[in-house]
Amino acid sequence: MTALKKSNAISRFDSSQVVLQQPESGFVTLAQAVPSIVQDMRYGTPNNFTGQVVPGYEAPVAYVTVELAQALQQAQRKFLKQGLTLVVYDAYRPLQASRFFRAWAQEPETGATQKAYYPHLTRQQLFNDEWVVEYSSHCRGAAIDVTLAPVAFVSSEASSNVSVAQVNKLQPSSGRETRETLDMGTDFDYFDERSFTDHQALSKEVQANRQLLKSVMTACGLINLPTEWWHYMLAEEPYPTTYFDWPIRPTVNDHSLSQNAG
Repeated sequence: MTALKKSNAISRFDSSQVVLQQPESGFVTLAQAVPSIVQDMRYGTPNNFTGQVVPGYEAPVAYVTVELAQALQQAQRKFLKQGLTLVVYDAYRPLQASRFFRAWAQEPETGATQKAYYPHLTRQQLFNDEWVVEYSSHCRGAAIDVTLAPVAFVSSEASSNVSVAQVNKLQPSSGRETRETLDMGTDFDYFDERSFTDHQALSKEVQANRQLLKSVMTACGLINLPTEWWHYMLAEEPYPTTYFDWPIRPTVNDHSLSQNAG
């Protein structure tokens, strides 16, 4: 196995850093901040590597920090000009969800999701080898998991307030990626070297698609996790040592960033 560090967690952890209540400010729903971004929130459904709706995801809704929303606004505008849209698989993740992942990894293997998500690993190896970590940047509100899809129709005015009239309908994932998303070579949460962003044993099309995603996201102040082509983190985090554990619910008080979010 190539020696790349897969973890995006801090090395030491103090339980006093856990916040159980959603802050009155600092977080927004992605749907309100950047409504043109497609959401395919996997952990709010059984369509993920555990095969279950993950605790803490009481609704398949993406929440992000204000700072992350601003970066995603910029990125989405750039992608819309190219006839593409971001598709989000995960955003803010309650700490209880990550703890569920650890507990799930200790259970006997059933084989239900292994072939699709971790065919060359055991559940225990997912944590032991840091493919999955408990104290993730997602729990700090600093990370987003994304891919790209073609937009069926984009306003001819490629401006900062471009709106999407229609986005290609996404079908349930099976195997690699949904038909409507760009070919990234693997599905989201496929734990294997093929998911390393710069993995070379892939088609030129796949490599180009990954680099397109990376170049735009990086230009907007986000850092890619090299072992996951889909994972991006804020370069400057608003809560670098705070982990949140409030559950994701359908409606909360939210403040839109802009009427022209994209």
